[in-house]
Amino acid sequence: MTRKLIIIFIIAILVLTACDQPAATPGTPQAWIDDPLDGMRLPLEPYLITLHSSDSLGITNMILSINGVELDPIPNPNPEKLLVYLTQKWEPPAPGRYVIRARAQNTSGVWSTEDIVSVIVEDISTPTPVITVTPTLTPTVTLTPTQVPSTTPSPTPVPQTGFAGPPTFNPTQINLPYDCASSDLTAEIKVNPGQNIKVVVLFYRVSDNGFTQHSEWADIAMNPVGTDTYRITFNPIKAGGFKPWFGSVGASAGWQGWLQTQFVIQDVNGTYSRSTVYSLVTIAGCN
Repeated sequence: MTRKLIIIFIIAILVLTACDQPAATPGTPQAWIDDPLDGMRLPLEPYLITLHSSDSLGITNMILSINGVELDPIPNPNPEKLLVYLTQKWEPPAPGRYVIRARAQNTSGVWSTEDIVSVIVEDISTPTPVITVTPTLTPTVTLTPTQVPSTTPSPTPVPQTGFAGPPTFNPTQINLPYDCASSDLTAEIKVNPGQNIKVVVLFYRVSDNGFTQHSEWADIAMNPVGTDTYRITFNPIKAGGFKPWFGSVGASAGWQGWLQTQFVIQDVNGTYSRSTVYSLVTIAGCN
């Protein structure tokens, strides 16, 4: 009997000791660089780096380092948001290769692993001879840009983890609300089966024809329709609140540009996966 009492006493001590231990650390936050993409060639001029981060506890800030030099932290003005979008202006000091690293910190002080991209900055005022290859591609849209940027969209972009294929859009051109009503847009994307998905979010912004200026990102949740398919019909020009941005760039009835999109999956455990950034929908004024 005495031995049983001793065992019970020891178990009680262990239970009480365990109660004083800190709670299990939640999953670390995630961070990724949306723009620039890995391998891009950038002009020697100021560039706006765009970032996303996520965590079930909320994000307090993100930090960029470029070629090993850490920049000032980028605070998140809305730490209660679990999926955040932040930007930081960068002025490359000289032509060359730059490695950009981004990480995020959650409200518990836990840091994410780094997302890393490598870019080449070129001084386009003194170009060097390059070998050019003329692709034989049929574009999905027709625009007449004054120059073809290195970020010209591919007709068949490759999706990233979590998605079964690139999205589809109907129509593939939407209008500005100047001489005619702005257009509704239907976006649809298929996801890989077997995921415990909580929500699929569509991020979208507008960009000028040469991809030199773009608005802030807006977002909207998509609706599940059928097996592993998500769809949303909305008016991106109105829903995104882009009217002030169009005014800042002097957009008129003849203005042309792009609607850029990115799709993000959140599963029931708070883990995120994302698509690449697509530029498959053109924007045009109504003449």
